Amino acid sequence: MILKFIGSLVFWLLSILLIFPAATLLPEQETSQPATSIKQSVPFDDTKAFLENELNTVDVVSDIGPSVAAINVGVPGDDVTPFGDTPPELLPPELRDLLPYLDDDLPQQQGSGSGFVVNLRSERFLVTNYHVVQDALRVGTTRTREGASITAVFPGSDMEPIALRVVGANPSFDLALLAGKDGADAFVGFAGIEIADSDRVRVGQKSIAIGNPFGLESTVTTGIISAVERFTPSVGRVRVPMLQTDAAINPGNSGGPLLNSQGQLIGVNTSILNPEGRSSAGLGFAVPSNILLEAMAN
Repeated sequence: MILKFIGSLVFWLLSILLIFPAATLLPEQETSQPATSIKQSVPFDDTKAFLENELNTVDVVSDIGPSVAAINVGVPGDDVTPFGDTPPELLPPELRDLLPYLDDDLPQQQGSGSGFVVNLRSERFLVTNYHVVQDALRVGTTRTREGASITAVFPGSDMEPIALRVVGANPSFDLALLAGKDGADAFVGFAGIEIADSDRVRVGQKSIAIGNPFGLESTVTTGIISAVERFTPSVGRVRVPMLQTDAAINPGNSGGPLLNSQGQLIGVNTSILNPEGRSSAGLGFAVPSNILLEAMAN
């Protein structure tokens, strides 16, 4: 009897130990849920998510990006019709009657580049390369050709494209200064980029390019200054001591800013060397900012 009683007692004690621990786990699991949700609600910390160099690039692009525009140039094309080279007098009358309507819809050659806002004598202007707008100008002048157009689009802005005119040009250094076509300040709300002393640029320092390559607005690339006072035969009409960078520059980047880590302008992206027909081979060139300052002062 005693053994039977002890066996029953042991059985009940074991049952109690097995049941109660299992029951007490449930409240612990329930209270762990809020802890998980609290952890997920912690604010995103940029200083931990990005490296210092990455944060610097993010800050520069955030500050300067809105002041970089895509420049689009439209130029009247050749006087062509769907009838090829056939003289009008040899066309059937019904086709000859269409010619006046076709003349009003001549094809346009399209080009694009980049530009950025600067302050000059308390006014805002847009800087770009002369070769970006050259085809839209009458030879030897800054006047726009009949039927040609130059417009700027600022990324992230709900503004219509801004019609522009060339108010200053320096083909020798491949630079042009643009203003609103109607004469008013067309760049209200866009900050002018601070211009640095390009004589202080050093090989190896960080470089940031912002532009419109292949029509892709607000494209950002980074690299270093690969060389200074690099002379290339394809820029302007005189030998220009260019800044060389390995930040990717492609067609459409022309006229965009090359910046230092302070977000200051050190050069105007102008040309590339592309052996074997490649678009970017890490050999980009920019007109130094001091040359831009000299050109704007004249």
